[in-house]
Amino acid sequence: AAHTGRGKTTLAMNILSDLGRQGRRVAMLALEQAPEDMRKTWAAVSCGYRVSAVLANKWELLPPRAKQDIHDHIASQFTEQMRGVRFVEERFLNPATLGAIVEAQAALGAELIIIDHLHRIADASYAGVSLAAKALSEAARQTGVPILCTAQLGMGQERDPLKPFLPPQIE
Repeated sequence: AAHTGRGKTTLAMNILSDLGRQGRRVAMLALEQAPEDMRKTWAAVSCGYRVSAVLANKWELLPPRAKQDIHDHIASQFTEQMRGVRFVEERFLNPATLGAIVEAQAALGAELIIIDHLHRIADASYAGVSLAAKALSEAARQTGVPILCTAQLGMGQERDPLKPFLPPQIE
């Protein structure tokens, strides 16, 4: 967990990319972006380009080959070696459905499940995220599939400009 823009999705993409290149099976549930945007994000991170520019199609802000590099990387994501990487279409999770989703991905052969932005579950209160974490922990135990989650800190209503420099409050 970290504040916005601190590299949670980038870390998840690097793990996904490394395991994908090894031919491992990884399922990713991205709760902030659609699967096609996650594929672009993966390409941008892998190619070393600014994700925001790639997602906004602002090619003029990137090196001349960037558009082709991104296109080539996305095409490579569908090769035999990378076929084990799956972006799951499920974008609205709640603590009650998490177990079934993990079981379904485990049945499809996932060796790791990544949930990006867990705080976006249906009940994103402290209690809701706590229930989700407990459900995921139980599902990981039941299936034997590890689950990596990212979440933002400080997503409450308070908008203190000094908040990024203070110790995080649980919200």
